[in-house]
Amino acid sequence: MVWVEAGLVVQRINRMEATRALLLRDAVSAVITKKAQNKFKETIDKLNAED
Repeated sequence: MVWVEAGLVVQRINRMEATRALLLRDAVSAVITKKAQNKFKETIDKLNAED
């Protein structure tokens, strides 16, 4: 039982880190191009809408 929960925690943390990595990539791209800047803003807006 504990091992199952521990596995779920690991999955959740891995997904959070993957999301952070993608957001960082998009943020860096947003500095370079206007199109990426708009995509980054849309992504952030979607994430904030889920709150």
